[in-house]
Amino acid sequence: MKSFILLGYNARPVFCPTDNGMPPLINAGIELTLVGMGTVFFFLTVLVLGMRLMAWVVGIIAPVVVRDPDEELEVAAIAAALALHRKTSS
Repeated sequence: MKSFILLGYNARPVFCPTDNGMPPLINAGIELTLVGMGTVFFFLTVLVLGMRLMAWVVGIIAPVVVRDPDEELEVAAIAAALALHRKTSS
């Protein structure tokens, strides 16, 4: 038999187990933990889905231009030739 501490006449005991045998404060703590973790999981899921949606929309609006490395070398060679020509002709 469990001993209970009574706070006064007709007072409820300090330790009053619920149906599952746990004190109500522990039940409230577990419930708060699960609600908080569920809220964070939901928010992070919405955040990830929103970021993927924005990346998809930006990819449609402004597609990434992939340049050919040979083309960049040609542009650099032309720019160097022009610089050399301007330097020697003036």
